[in-house]
Amino acid sequence: MTECPCGEPTTSGYLCRSCAKRLDEDLRQIAALWPESHTTLTRQDRVGPGGSRGSGGAHGLPVSLAASETRDYVRLVVSTWLRHLAGDRTPEDVRTIAQACRWLELYSSAWLLLPEVIELAEQIADAAQRLRWLVDRRADRIVVGQCDVCGSDLTAYERSSEATCRPCERVVDVGSVRQARIDALMDYHGSDADVAELLTSMYGVAFTPATVGRWVDQRRLWRNGMGLVPFRRAVELGAQHAAPRRRRTAG
Repeated sequence: MTECPCGEPTTSGYLCRSCAKRLDEDLRQIAALWPESHTTLTRQDRVGPGGSRGSGGAHGLPVSLAASETRDYVRLVVSTWLRHLAGDRTPEDVRTIAQACRWLELYSSAWLLLPEVIELAEQIADAAQRLRWLVDRRADRIVVGQCDVCGSDLTAYERSSEATCRPCERVVDVGSVRQARIDALMDYHGSDADVAELLTSMYGVAFTPATVGRWVDQRRLWRNGMGLVPFRRAVELGAQHAAPRRRRTAG
């Protein structure tokens, strides 16, 4: 009788009954969440209140690569273990990650007899956890920036002063994160919609793409060869535009 990494005795193979069951559950969960993670990816992983999403695009505000990176990691883990364990015996009908997980679960009792099942269980558990983090994003949490340690999204509840990086469990100040994000944009250009979105979030008053377009028509703002406007100048105009409106609201 050997000992499972969790400390419990094993009756057959290298994992105890509880850890073997958890391996099967993680494989089933990856198979179930994989299609949903693609939906998160196509939304650019920007789920906000009520399931809304911010505007973006090739020249928009910086977008997170969390969904793509998570899916790449899960795909690498599952496909590597499939090749290792199945070799040339991989069935022709196993073509997706979900199908690969179901196949690995189907023969999991055989993997329990292999020493490498310990590493398999650890990596599959990590992949399942990352996929849960990606898909289980709360609708009332918004993305305020990216973690400067691991690159994952920093999320916060609306009006909260703190944001959290779920993978590395860091808690940071929302104001500093937003200011760093704004500072990083100042040397770039954006679409009218992206500029309006940034100014609205910065100054707390509504800006529209039409407002930005008017500034261009008035020659207070200019476009580059791709039709985009400079964030730095737009932020200066936004401050001038927002000040009297804030005073009226305060009065």
